[in-house]
Amino acid sequence: MQQEAIPFAAVQAAWTLPRPGDAVRARILVAARWLLRRSEGSRLDLREVTTLSGVPLAIIRTHYPDSAALYRASRLALIEQVVARLPATPSASGEFDLLVSRYLRAACDALAQTAHRELAQSVRRDGEREPWLIAAYSDSITRPLAIGLEHLLLIGIFRGLVSVTDPARRADDLLARLLEKAGRRGGDPLQQLRMLVEAFYGSGADASRECGVSGASPATDERRPVIRRGALTLDRDPLEIRWQGRAIALSPIEARIVAELVERGRATSAQIQALIAAEGGRTSTRDVFLYRIRRKFAQAGAPDLIETVKGWGLKLRPQEAARSSVISEGVQVVAAS
Repeated sequence: MQQEAIPFAAVQAAWTLPRPGDAVRARILVAARWLLRRSEGSRLDLREVTTLSGVPLAIIRTHYPDSAALYRASRLALIEQVVARLPATPSASGEFDLLVSRYLRAACDALAQTAHRELAQSVRRDGEREPWLIAAYSDSITRPLAIGLEHLLLIGIFRGLVSVTDPARRADDLLARLLEKAGRRGGDPLQQLRMLVEAFYGSGADASRECGVSGASPATDERRPVIRRGALTLDRDPLEIRWQGRAIALSPIEARIVAELVERGRATSAQIQALIAAEGGRTSTRDVFLYRIRRKFAQAGAPDLIETVKGWGLKLRPQEAARSSVISEGVQVVAAS
């Protein structure tokens, strides 16, 4: 008689069943993690773990013979949490700009989680005494991210969308930027993502140089909440564009494009494409966004404010770009652009 095959779902369910002692181990690891947040080293006192977890010392020793074993288990548990959030190696199919923005966004989210912050702190603090931790962090987190970034770059090179002579080196540079941003608290996540997309395409430094600013975008904390250029007003919190005091109903991507022009007076094609990609849009629809922006301003009675410079990018027309004023805390300062 032919035996019926076991359904895959049943096998998967059996595989994920909790093992004996999982609940106890979880309590022990939570207590160890909490104590390591407060300590300045990798040493754990098992008696403190007993007090905090409520698990008797004898039972703790059956799972973890000493404090070194418990420390190792607690850091490996953090690595598992971070790995579970890492983006998969990107597929070669699909629109490239979306692949880039989604991968970078997922990588940023994975590295910004609390588990990764604690793990990175342990690597910096304890790596010299615990060399296995550096190796595990590299093998499980940084190397897969570097491979994913290099894979993306190779897809872009093959499609003729990215010009990179050394994709491995560019991937390492991007990974360093990702880790640096993950170590910083605060800031605008969308602005950070946009800067990463610009760095991916290699357009950030060139575009900033053309605009007459430094290679890095201004820090979010240094930017003023309200900027005016002629009859145009940009309000940052929340993001809103007004013409002669009337709010213009723009989509998030449209508002970001106009905000870029209000801030700087002009923007290169690379900057606009990076901005659209960072917001999850398709860069091939850039002209559609510009058409909608112009139409919405026309409906509000405004003239055509945006001039397309062939082969370069966009800029505000002279009447709006001539003078700008920055308003903060009730004080207005007028500056030439």
